[in-house]
Amino acid sequence: MQVIILDREPASRATMHGRAQLAARQAELRRIDLVDVELNSLSAVNVSMVHGCLIGPGCYELIDQIIPRVRQFLPNIPIGLVLENEVYANQAVNLRRLLNIRVMPLGDLAQIASFLIDCETEMLRGDSGANRGVVGVAQLKGGVGATTITAALASCWAKHGLSVVAVDLDDVNPQLTDWGRVGSAQRTVTAEFLKQGEVSQARLNEMLSPVEGFDGKFVIVGQPESYNRSFHFKADVIENAPSSAEFMSSLIPLLRDEFDVVIIDLGRSWGVSTFATLPLCQEVLLVTDDDGMSVRRTLDNLFRLKREASEASELDLNRWALVLNAYTGRLISPADLAQEIQDMELFPPETNLYSIPFSERGRQWGAPGQTLYELAEDNVRYVVRQLAANLVPFRYDASADQPKLERLMTKWKALIGRK
Repeated sequence: MQVIILDREPASRATMHGRAQLAARQAELRRIDLVDVELNSLSAVNVSMVHGCLIGPGCYELIDQIIPRVRQFLPNIPIGLVLENEVYANQAVNLRRLLNIRVMPLGDLAQIASFLIDCETEMLRGDSGANRGVVGVAQLKGGVGATTITAALASCWAKHGLSVVAVDLDDVNPQLTDWGRVGSAQRTVTAEFLKQGEVSQARLNEMLSPVEGFDGKFVIVGQPESYNRSFHFKADVIENAPSSAEFMSSLIPLLRDEFDVVIIDLGRSWGVSTFATLPLCQEVLLVTDDDGMSVRRTLDNLFRLKREASEASELDLNRWALVLNAYTGRLISPADLAQEIQDMELFPPETNLYSIPFSERGRQWGAPGQTLYELAEDNVRYVVRQLAANLVPFRYDASADQPKLERLMTKWKALIGRK
């Protein structure tokens, strides 16, 4: 197992190397190769050989720039940040929330050893399947942009080479289904399986509708056309037909085996399908906009659902993060929202809070193949890309974000240049 030690300062890197060696002995990891790497040499690292990355205290001041760079070259490995003890005591929770990585104090060998053990576990597990993540996108107040976030994240992953399936559970406003132009044939098959309560693996492809402009990397499972056959309302349940919970429990594992990412627009109904799907999600994003009333209604509704949940797994908020969408800074700040969350004692202290800036251009999405990710300003696209990488890491390719015609022109110019 190879773990790289990354630090800007040679002295700090040497200290880190020594601490990691001691931690490896404490964990009885005999087959571990600790390799010192300079930040500027990341591109030369053999990605297939690396199973973890420990970032040293010398990177602390530039950590918000360094993490994206590490993920660009090493998208699918555990990343740990080691801080001086005093800095850790003051900043660990905030950094964990903002960067979504493991944060450890330099003086705690047990935590460093635990990180190395996790790296070994991931290595031994290997690539047990195609899937890298199941992500749910939730809302508790309509109009906050949950579907916009779903489509943008799916587009970002697909643009950078991952295979993505989006499931539209919004029976009130199936915007994802309409935007992706899911055909009547696929929607009819979905309704058929929903009525049966189980998806046939042999016929799974009959449900999947490719989205135009993504070369087959992005497909959608759309809503049935008739509302009384939809995922949540499901009038047939009254007649003792199988529940839509059984349908979702059948569907998600099949999609997990076929795609790198499964992302689910959980919709505004909060019906049977949503509660059946939440325990199957590795990450859940709760979306609100930056209006104080939206935030209050969102948090109050979540508090009520949490209080009334029949099982803890239904609303395991340890796997949740908050997204402040269309953030302008004029109505509520991330700091205000963080304070609201702390006062309610609803989420764990390490819960991640993301803010996506407002985009006038991005809110006009609706044409096939175009989402907030394609249309928004560069700074907004950067934030969406960082959120996507935190949820399901990928290797960033700048050319993938170019319009198709521009990519073709770039390739053509390269060919001409060779001649």
